[in-house]
Amino acid sequence: MQREVLAVMQRVLGAEHPSTFGTAHNLAASLSNQGKHDEAEMMLREVLAVRKRVLGAQHPYTLITANNLAVSLKRQGSLFLCVRVCIYVLVPALVLLCASVFACVHMMGSHEL
Repeated sequence: MQREVLAVMQRVLGAEHPSTFGTAHNLAASLSNQGKHDEAEMMLREVLAVRKRVLGAQHPYTLITANNLAVSLKRQGSLFLCVRVCIYVLVPALVLLCASVFACVHMMGSHEL
């Protein structure tokens, strides 16, 4: 059923519409939960590429897809690739966190941590 919905959404809204790749992401999660990790990985890679292009590499939805891809790779035993994807997720998150901390410190009027 999800595949049919995705096909209709791709035809009607286009492959790069946020609702379409959100549905593809959910289908990939369902496939992973069914143990179809190879299919899930392929779909997550496609969704990740579209989300990077449309939303940007640091958008939360892009990072969630990257995280789910890492989980899928881990379940398949591809630990090296899993770590690479985790680093992809962690670096932007750490940059944003550091920027937030420095902004808070600056607002407090102190330049010391």
